[in-house]
Amino acid sequence: MTQNDGNTLEVTRTSVLSIDVIHEPSREDIVDAFLSRMTSAHTRRAYRRHVETALDTIAAPLRLITGQMLARYRSQLVTTTPAPSASQALAALRSFFGWCRKTHVGISPLSSDTIKDALEMPRTHVEKPYDILTDGELSRVMAAAPTVRDRALIALMAGCGLRVSEVIALDVDDIKRNGVIHVRQGKGGKDRTVPVPSSVLLATKKLVDGRTGPLFVANDRAAGGRAGVRMTTRGAALALDRALIAAGVDRHISPHSLRHTYAIRFLRATKNVEALRNVLGHSSLAVTSRYSAHITMEELVKTVPELPV
Repeated sequence: MTQNDGNTLEVTRTSVLSIDVIHEPSREDIVDAFLSRMTSAHTRRAYRRHVETALDTIAAPLRLITGQMLARYRSQLVTTTPAPSASQALAALRSFFGWCRKTHVGISPLSSDTIKDALEMPRTHVEKPYDILTDGELSRVMAAAPTVRDRALIALMAGCGLRVSEVIALDVDDIKRNGVIHVRQGKGGKDRTVPVPSSVLLATKKLVDGRTGPLFVANDRAAGGRAGVRMTTRGAALALDRALIAAGVDRHISPHSLRHTYAIRFLRATKNVEALRNVLGHSSLAVTSRYSAHITMEELVKTVPELPV
């Protein structure tokens, strides 16, 4: 096996006693080379999981995998996996097999049409309504959060629409005095600036004043936590769960539910999908537009301007 420019693997062929012997790169080498092009560690982890699960299930060498095998795996996937996870898995596989084809190294003989047809993306739909917090529930959850850290964490997710991975990646210096947050390396490795309501700034004030380093650490210092140890996504989810239980909210609300809560509250207040797209950091307006399905006709009627008289 040889490797060109860090990404392209080659299948080499030698002759032993006039018998051709194919030196095929290992599956691990192929997957590693595919993932090495990606800048997002989160995407690399997710794509590795989906690709390796598919290859383990299909249980055939890459060069022998057919479109029929992929189609059979797709059928199993979409009938046993929630739609968002199935869509991500299929996107990972389409990207992987497309990359294998484009490298022209004999790793996979599948054509682009075969890959597209065999791994057709499932039709998506928005379940109405999203499972979000009402204003009353959000107020109770904020009040029930047991620490300053947890209240600030919930405030940033529900009041700014940040992903949980973006929230825990914040440093104190990312909270700007002019009422904005600098989100570094959000989804897709993109930076963006997000406006911060005064209520959220107030909730974060005690965490920001006189501190440096990570905004959210694994444990409050008062509870004996080590200073500077950044909180994990799991830790953030547990903090939210504690506040939900204390507030008496017994529905399944995840950190991402708070992002949905923010998006729908934003649209109800502004009816501006393009502005919401910029704040959420979506690359496609079509993704943001899904939230429009949650705005009632009564709410829209109130925003229609009257004719001048």
